[in-house]
Amino acid sequence: MAVIVHHIDRTLLPQGHLGVDIFYVISGFVITQSLIKRPHCSFGGYILGFYTRRVKRLIPALFVCIALTALAVFAVSSPDATLTKASIRTGVTALFGLSNFYLLRHATDYFGSSALLNPFTHTWSLSVEAQFYLVFPFILWLSGLSQKRSDGVRNFTLIIWMTAIASLVSYIWLNNQNPIMAFYLMPSRFWELAVGAIGCLALSKHRNTTITHHRFTRHITFFALVAVIVVLFLPRSTSYPGLGTFAVVILTVVFICSIRPATLAYGLMTLKPLVFLGVISYSLYLWHWSVLTISRLTIGIDSRTIPFQLATIFILSVLSYQLVEKPLRASEWPVLKIGNIRLGAVGHSVTCALGLAAAILLVAATFHQQGYLYTGNIAPLIKKGVQTLDDRQVFLDDTWEGNRCVLSSNDDVGKVIRPEDCTFGSFMSAKRRFLVIGNSFSAAEIDMYLILVHAKRGSVTVTSSWGASEVPEIKNQGIFDKANNYYWTSVIPSLIDQLQPGDVLLMVNDGAGFSPPKHTQRSKQKIRALRKGLERIIQAMAQRGIGVIYQSGNPFMRESGCTPDTAMPQWWHFQNDPPCKYYTREESLRRRRLFHETLLELQQKFSNFAVLDLFDLFCPGEICRFFDDKGIFLYRDKWSHSSVEANILAQPLLLETVDKLLSANPHPAGEG
Repeated sequence: MAVIVHHIDRTLLPQGHLGVDIFYVISGFVITQSLIKRPHCSFGGYILGFYTRRVKRLIPALFVCIALTALAVFAVSSPDATLTKASIRTGVTALFGLSNFYLLRHATDYFGSSALLNPFTHTWSLSVEAQFYLVFPFILWLSGLSQKRSDGVRNFTLIIWMTAIASLVSYIWLNNQNPIMAFYLMPSRFWELAVGAIGCLALSKHRNTTITHHRFTRHITFFALVAVIVVLFLPRSTSYPGLGTFAVVILTVVFICSIRPATLAYGLMTLKPLVFLGVISYSLYLWHWSVLTISRLTIGIDSRTIPFQLATIFILSVLSYQLVEKPLRASEWPVLKIGNIRLGAVGHSVTCALGLAAAILLVAATFHQQGYLYTGNIAPLIKKGVQTLDDRQVFLDDTWEGNRCVLSSNDDVGKVIRPEDCTFGSFMSAKRRFLVIGNSFSAAEIDMYLILVHAKRGSVTVTSSWGASEVPEIKNQGIFDKANNYYWTSVIPSLIDQLQPGDVLLMVNDGAGFSPPKHTQRSKQKIRALRKGLERIIQAMAQRGIGVIYQSGNPFMRESGCTPDTAMPQWWHFQNDPPCKYYTREESLRRRRLFHETLLELQQKFSNFAVLDLFDLFCPGEICRFFDDKGIFLYRDKWSHSSVEANILAQPLLLETVDKLLSANPHPAGEG
C-alpha cells in the first residue's frame, strides 16, 4: 500500500518506496521459516522442491503481466520512441531475473523521470529477490540447518551474520560512491533479507520463553508500527542516503518478532480487508506499476483519474490472483524428463513460459516497429530522442562526427579531440573561430551554430562532454565525473590555446540546476560558484581579445514528465490535453531569475561577455509547452534538448547576439 501511494504521488508519502525494503525483511523471514520447517530430505529434493515452489508462486503471474503490459505499451508508445525499446528490453531481462542489471547498466535513476515511463522499472526488486534465491538455500544447506544437524543453528547464525554485515557495509559505502548501484544490486540488498532470516531464527529459538510473552512486547510492537509509519512520511534525505532504509528494516523485524495475539497491532493486521490485500499483494505489486505507467503515457495521473486507476489496479490484481496465481500454484505441473534427470515443474514451466513470453514479445515488437500496433499520432520531428545528440552532421563539405567530438562516458578519458575533426568551415583559414563547449546541450544545438558559417561570421568547432559541469568550480560527482575532469583540465584548455584575438568562446548548458523551484543555501552557493568560474574565464579571455557567450536557462521541460510523443495530442487525452506538467511563463521566469540576473550582471561588467537568451523562443505563450503556437516541436526528448526545428528558429537570435558582442569588441580577427 505504501509503495502504490508513493508511485501515485511521491509527495503524499515521500518514503513510500521503503515498502520494498519492508517486503525484503518479510521475505527473508518467510523463506527461512518455510525452509527450516520442512522435513529433511536429500540435497536434490531440497533444492528442486524449493525452486519448484518459487517458480509456481512467481513466474506465471510475472510472465502474464509482462506480456499484456508490453502489448498495451505498443498501443500507446510510438515505434520510434527510445522509451519503447528501453521498456521492452527491461521486460525481457525481467523474464530472466536480470532487469536490475539492465537498469543499472543504463544508469536509470529509480527516482528519475525515465523510470516513471518504463512500465517494467518495478521488476528490479523481483530480480533482486530471484538472485537472493540463487544463494540463500545453499547457505541453509551448507550450514547444516536444513539437515537438522546439531551445529546447524550455530553455523547458520555465524554465516548469516557475517554476510549481513558485509552486505550492510557495501550498501553504506556504495550509497556514498554510487547510489544507483547500491539501490539495484542484490549483494548490497542482501542484508535486508538476512535481517528477516535472523529474526526468524531468533523467534524460533525464543518463542516459548517468558520474555516473548511479557507485557512490554505490546508496547514495542505499537512503537515499531507507529515508527514505520512516521518514517514513510519523512522527506527523502539526500544528506544521509540509506538512513530511512536502515530504520524501516530494523523496525520491521522488531515488529514481526514482537507482535502477539490480543494486541491492537495484531487486530489491525488481521482485519479481513488487509489480509485479502496481503493475499493478492504480489499481483498488486506487478500490476500497479503497469497501470500507472500506461496512465502517464496516456491520460495522466491526477484527482480525476486516480479513482479509476485504483479500481483498475485492484480488478487486474484480483483477476491475476484468481485466474493465474492461485490455480497454477495449486495444480500439478507436468514433469519434464531429460535423460535420467527429472526437472519437474521448474524445467517445464521455465522452458514453456520463457518460450511463449519471448515469442509474444518478439512478434509484437516486429509488428510494432512496422507501425501496426501503435494507435496514436507521432510527434513530427526531424530527429527524436537523446540518442540523436551525437549523430553524424554534414554541412556543405564539412562533417561533424559525434564519436570524435564528444566525451560520452568516463571510458572516453584520454580521447584526443582535434578541432579539424569537429569544425564546420575551415578551422585554420577562417577569419574568426567560434569554439562551442558544454554538456550534452552544446551538441544538441549544432543546427543553430551553422548560421555562423552560412552568414560568413567564421568557422564553428563543436565539442561536448555529457553531464559536464558549467565551470570547473562546480564539482561533478556523478557518473561522468572523470570525463568532466578530463574535459576541463585537458580538452578545453588545448582547444582554447588555439584561439586567436577576435575569436569567440560559446558556452552552452541547460542551466536547470541553477533554477530550482525554491532556492536554498546550496543552490545559491552553486550560482556563486558559477559566477566565480565565469569571471575567471571571462577575464582570461579578455586578456587575449576573445569574446565569451553564455546561454541562459530555457523552460523546465524535463520536469513535465513527458516525451515528445506523449506531449503530442492524442485521441485518448482528456479534452485533447496531454498529461504533461507544464509551468507557466511567469513561474518559469521566476525560477530562473537569480541565475539569469547573475549572467546579466556579468554582461554589464565585462564588454567581452554576452548572454544568449532563447527563452522567448521556447516559451512564446502563457504556458511553456513542448511545442509552439504553430505546432512546431521545440524539444527532441524528455531531457529538454532542443529539436532541429527549434535550432533553426534560434539562428537569428544567435546571430544577433554574436554581432552585438563583436561590435562592442572590434578587435581585428586573426591578429595578435
